[in-house]
Amino acid sequence: MSLNYTEVNGKYSQPRLTLYSLSYCESCKTAKELLDKRELSYRILLVDTLPRKQIIEVKRRIGQENGRSVLYPVLQIDEEECVYGFNAVVWSRKLDALIPAAAG
Repeated sequence: MSLNYTEVNGKYSQPRLTLYSLSYCESCKTAKELLDKRELSYRILLVDTLPRKQIIEVKRRIGQENGRSVLYPVLQIDEEECVYGFNAVVWSRKLDALIPAAAG
């Protein structure tokens, strides 16, 4: 399946981050702002703008395959770990642990 991710270039490009988001979601917008503030590179996919067939596939990829219901936004780290839903403290701690140089 070919998905149309939007690449956002920042100062820090490791680890590889993917943000699964909804276009109308305020928490998703806040999560994006946090990644931008920390100057992180990431790719973003607005799930609700996809054709239905692709939405189902994305939900399976980030939800069912990881044994969870999907709670947006979803931050995928190196295609291995997902952080579900936005909590500024949790996301900041996770990013600090992954990218100490980008902390702040």
